[in-house]
Amino acid sequence: MSQQRPPPRAPWSRFATASKQPRQPPLSARPVNVTRCPMTSLKKKTQSVWSAPSTTTTTRRKSPFELAYEESLAQLELLQQKLEQQALVSLHLERNTLEYYYTNTICFEGYDGESVPQQNSGFHHYYFTSVVSMARRERRERRAREERQLQEERRRVQLLEDDVREHIINGVLAEQRDLVRKSEEENAALQQHLAQKLAEAETCGKRLQEHEQRQRVIQQERVESVRRTMQLEEGKLKQMENVDATRLVLSKEREELAAVQAELKKREAVVNNLRETIARLSRKRRQRE
Repeated sequence: MSQQRPPPRAPWSRFATASKQPRQPPLSARPVNVTRCPMTSLKKKTQSVWSAPSTTTTTRRKSPFELAYEESLAQLELLQQKLEQQALVSLHLERNTLEYYYTNTICFEGYDGESVPQQNSGFHHYYFTSVVSMARRERRERRAREERQLQEERRRVQLLEDDVREHIINGVLAEQRDLVRKSEEENAALQQHLAQKLAEAETCGKRLQEHEQRQRVIQQERVESVRRTMQLEEGKLKQMENVDATRLVLSKEREELAAVQAELKKREAVVNNLRETIARLSRKRRQRE
């Protein structure tokens, strides 16, 4: 069985209970004519008390009461500083306690504003009506609103992506890709045709160089032929000029040729006679044998 816990008190409640008790003086022995005052006014008073003319302070020595009074003021200032430090420490402790209290003790993160059994109790009601609870509730509502906006934006972005994928990527971009592919194929064919034509042009260039070389050779041969023709023409002209001498030489050569032919006929007749004689002698010899 769970025992009902008493409602937790606020961290500053101890200051309220402490304020009801009578405050003890910080010093056991306190002068009657000294009242407690802030440190700033206290310092001003001490400065005004001890800032007498130089003629009086230099000539008069301090009494034991004045020394005790100064010591008491120093102790009072030290205690005042300690109290200020304790107040700062208490304030820091109070803030840490409140943060731990609202975070770990009754921190209803899923509270949606409906009534719960513990809400009417003192500490729960204080939590639900506190600034921290309102801030947490506003933060939850803001997060829920931001989450809805985020879901809506995601849905809108998804629809936009689907629309872009359907109409642009699968539509216009697909056509553009087909056009690019066809253009690349045509470009490849043109590049191949260009390479073929360049090879043919190179072959034609080589052939043209060969024809030019051959034409130069033919031109040289033509020049040589023209030169020989001119020489022959010159020789022909000379022969035409010496035609009578040529005729005489020709007639002499003809006479010599006729003489040679007659001599040849004589020799052929002698050879024939010799052949007939050899044949006749051969027949006689065979007959004798």
